[in-house]
Amino acid sequence: MGSKVGTKRADKRWRDNDGTVWASEFEFRVYTSLRSLFGGRRVRRAESAEGDSFDYTTPTKQGRCLDCGSGKVVQQRTYTPDIYVIQSKTHKRTYIETKGYFPADKRTLLRNFRKTGPSIDLIVIFQRNTKATSGRSLTQWVESYVQNTPTFVWDPKKADAPDELIAYLL
Repeated sequence: MGSKVGTKRADKRWRDNDGTVWASEFEFRVYTSLRSLFGGRRVRRAESAEGDSFDYTTPTKQGRCLDCGSGKVVQQRTYTPDIYVIQSKTHKRTYIETKGYFPADKRTLLRNFRKTGPSIDLIVIFQRNTKATSGRSLTQWVESYVQNTPTFVWDPKKADAPDELIAYLL
């Protein structure tokens, strides 16, 4: 049903039977499960060419503007979520970010995007709810630091989609 692309342990990319490369096997499994639940017209991969990329900024530490001397300097970045879903009742666009592993630098990216990027309907699906910090799990961390971003825990290898996720996407 597919295979790992890279030879290094940190390379999580996954190739499906059609030859499409995904960021991880988890992302691929979430995508295929959602497509089977909701159909192909409502679920697709989020892609830059489809207008699914969004600009945001990150602060630059110890930066200085050469024109005015201000210390408030930012770097412009672009974020593209993993999956795009159209909700059936409201026809609202929802973006999904899938995370099997969520290191600190990626948590910071998500936090900066929510602070400075556009307000989009974004949800995060975790493969498991492991520790983010010594005192918070991944879902607790998102609830604390990334407001208005619902989280779900789902391992498509082990179970069907959580009822809460299905209800949210309907």
